[in-house]
Amino acid sequence: MKQELSAGQKVMLIAQSEPPGWCEFDDDRGRVAKHVKKTILDRFFKCDNKLTCEIVHVVKEGERIKLRKSGRTKVRIRTPAGESIIVPVEIEKLKKV
Repeated sequence: MKQELSAGQKVMLIAQSEPPGWCEFDDDRGRVAKHVKKTILDRFFKCDNKLTCEIVHVVKEGERIKLRKSGRTKVRIRTPAGESIIVPVEIEKLKKV
């Protein structure tokens, strides 16, 4: 059964894993330090339940098509302190919360 995930849907990873090499966070123009971004990314892939994760709407149609063809979507990850990053994640590794 294929699950439907839409923009704004709260999600989490099904199982812990290492961050894939292709998974890079979007440019936030220096709002969050790079070492903090790496820490958030590592915590996300270790299934930290203190993080809030939701699927974001991708505005650019070309980017949306590219993500869909590769079986990925973009997820916003927020910490309790307020920092957030946006990263691409494979859809089949996500589940609804």
